[in-house]
Amino acid sequence: MTTAELLQGFADPEGTTLVLSGLSVDHGTIVSDGEGGYTVTPTADYNGPITISYSVGDGTASTPATLTTTLEAVNDAPRLTGTRATLAAGTEDTVFTVSAAELLQGFADPEGTTLVLSGLSVDHGTIVSDGAGGYTVTPAADYNGPLVISYSVGDGATSIPATLSTTLTAVNDAPRLTGTQATLAAGREDAAYTGRLSDLLKGFTDIDSETLAVTNLRADHGTVTITGGTFTLTPAADYNGLVTLSYDVGDGTAVTAATRALTLASVNDAPVVTDDVIEVVQRSSVASGVLGNDIDSDGGILTITAIRAVTAGTAKTAVDGTTVIAGRYGTLTLQGDGSYTYEANTEGRVAVGASVVDDFLYTLSDGQGATGSAHLRVTVTGSNQGDAGDNIFLLTGPGTRASGYDGDDTYIVDNAGDRVFEAASGGSDTVMTSVSYTLAAGQEIETLRTTSGVGTTAIKLTGNEFANKLVGNDGDNVLNGGKGADLLYGKAGNDTYIVDDAGDRVFEAVSGGSDTVMTSVSYTLAAGQEIETLRMTSDAGTVAIQLTGNEFANKLVGNDGDNVLNGGKGADQLYGSAGDDTYIVDDTGDRVVEAADGGTDTVRTSVSYTLLAGQEIETLRTTSDAGTTAIQLTGNEFANKLVGNDGDNVLNGGGGADQLYGGAGNDTYIVDDAGDRVLEAADGGIDTVKTSVTYTLLAGQEVETLRTTSDTGTAAIDLTGNASANKLVGNDGANVLNGGAGADVLNGRDGSDTFVFSSNLGSANVDRLADFSVPEDTIQLARAVFSALATGQLAEAAFKDLGNAGAVVDATDRILYNHKTGALSYDADGNGTASTAVQFAVIGTKETLTHLDFLVA
Repeated sequence: MTTAELLQGFADPEGTTLVLSGLSVDHGTIVSDGEGGYTVTPTADYNGPITISYSVGDGTASTPATLTTTLEAVNDAPRLTGTRATLAAGTEDTVFTVSAAELLQGFADPEGTTLVLSGLSVDHGTIVSDGAGGYTVTPAADYNGPLVISYSVGDGATSIPATLSTTLTAVNDAPRLTGTQATLAAGREDAAYTGRLSDLLKGFTDIDSETLAVTNLRADHGTVTITGGTFTLTPAADYNGLVTLSYDVGDGTAVTAATRALTLASVNDAPVVTDDVIEVVQRSSVASGVLGNDIDSDGGILTITAIRAVTAGTAKTAVDGTTVIAGRYGTLTLQGDGSYTYEANTEGRVAVGASVVDDFLYTLSDGQGATGSAHLRVTVTGSNQGDAGDNIFLLTGPGTRASGYDGDDTYIVDNAGDRVFEAASGGSDTVMTSVSYTLAAGQEIETLRTTSGVGTTAIKLTGNEFANKLVGNDGDNVLNGGKGADLLYGKAGNDTYIVDDAGDRVFEAVSGGSDTVMTSVSYTLAAGQEIETLRMTSDAGTVAIQLTGNEFANKLVGNDGDNVLNGGKGADQLYGSAGDDTYIVDDTGDRVVEAADGGTDTVRTSVSYTLLAGQEIETLRTTSDAGTTAIQLTGNEFANKLVGNDGDNVLNGGGGADQLYGGAGNDTYIVDDAGDRVLEAADGGIDTVKTSVTYTLLAGQEVETLRTTSDTGTAAIDLTGNASANKLVGNDGANVLNGGAGADVLNGRDGSDTFVFSSNLGSANVDRLADFSVPEDTIQLARAVFSALATGQLAEAAFKDLGNAGAVVDATDRILYNHKTGALSYDADGNGTASTAVQFAVIGTKETLTHLDFLVA
């Protein structure tokens, strides 16, 4: 387009030359050619109105202008605008299909015209439309490798060429018969025939040049074996005529079936001997003959020359008259004429309901040197009914049943559903099982045991109401005798014994696993049996049961009833529960475990014993109250009751407010709680209470000595006696010693001690102060008893030492002391005479006292 065309129609009033600027096109581009013209390039594939916009100016002012034309439509050829389809790899000699959509994928027509295919061809094969929008490609025979489909893509007016490729994967081709097969030489009846495998391959080739081989070689009249490059045909007995060999010719992957034939020439035949079969039920007999179905084609007379048992038993090389052969399952009695009797009399080899075969091989002669052999096969069916002998029953499969009789029968079972029936007094019978098994009620079976004593399968054996003997294996067994007095034998496993009769006996060797007896009755472990645990059948039961261990270290576990747990010898573990339990202890290593609120429980011991911490045992006492063994009893942090015997006991309640009961011996009580109660009857030995806390002896308890636990301790501890003559011994701290009534001995030891007199005075109540020391110690006088004295420090005028020279008692003297004798008295009425004063103490140290050593309170 020229500048003149764009300026046509425009003029400038001043006559100035017009110029163009700002040229643009709404559908494309416009570019000056530099020579007064412009080149317009439309947008690709656009047709329709196109407007050129620009400005016409005179160098000072300009006017916008447009010029419009129309682009006529033209047809565009299809184009490849997207991604081509990818065809999956094919397979040699395999037809495949490709759709029109796959061939057209990636192509488009600018005008949107529907695309069509034409001129389709394949470089290695043929392509045919299936009439439904697809194409069937048939590759050239045996071709593999790249395959190209060529075609044209058009819009009805124009078209462009296209190709789409795939690859055909090679496959193996079966061998083919392309030549003449070999002719096989003739053979002879009943003679092995040997041929070459290469003869069977003759005429075959492989298009893939693979090495060919013969496989699956077989004959219609005989059997064939292959050794190296040869084959051997063993013809069917007595067969002659045509034999067809069938086989496959293979290249290692694919095979082609083939046949070859050969002829076997006939020979003279030996007697035709046919196997004999007969059936019989175990523990019965059957009779028949073996010659009835044997034939000699030459008319010879057949006789039996030898017979032997094939499965097991004996053999006879000469048969004359009566011949007896022992088979595996019975006894065969054969007569010279071929008649026989078979008795199925072997026990323990035939399962109930099962069928087995006793096989006998016999040889016939036709008298002319030709012989033949055949089998007499006796099928024996196991019977579930016994006879009067000692029967052995093999029970296999679910729900098998067997019934014994008067003999000592053995039943071998392998299924929990097997049923054994044995009447009372029907011999001494045994069930042997390889699975968990329960004897049926009402069947008197003496012994139930595992099939293998050394097996390790975990098996449960359960008896019935009779007295049974149960024997486990080396696995983890559960042995439950049921009712009756049973014998239970475990072995190496971790066994569990269920006991419900005090007469049950459990046998368990030393080191025979970790074993448990669970009982619903009171029970004692037999001596010599290493049972680790004896416990109740039900932990929550409330039946009062007594458990007794043996000389081994046993663990006994009670129920919620009132149990008596006696571990016997050894260091035992005794576990009570909710009931009021009693524990019998005879070893310091015994451990009693009793939870809080687990009933009111008692430990009775014949040895010194300490309750374990955390175990709420209400009472700990000696086994025999009248025993004289010196035993030490020690409680724990709970409030315990400790009861000694008539020996010299040491009773230590431990923490808590305990009750300590001594007997006739010289007992020692260890007190650590002011609430501890020591109870000791009169004439019950010479007894001592040792306390680590301030403590008062109970009234009426004849305890000779009350002292601190540690003599050298410095804790301030108060000791108070009772009406008996007590000896009180403090420690090296500041003690308060009050002997109470009775002639007491008070020893404060080191420390500033106070000796208290608060009981009514009398000749039987004169205490001895063994170690009174001035000025450290103090004598405290109770105002209620010493009523003539004023409270507080004793008045100087109220004290008089009569041991001083010239000392005279006057009316103010109330406390009278003689340092020469140590006598200390009280003058209640102040009558001025020493003879009316009442002595209440003796100062053993004969210290020189003053009124400053007394306090009235």
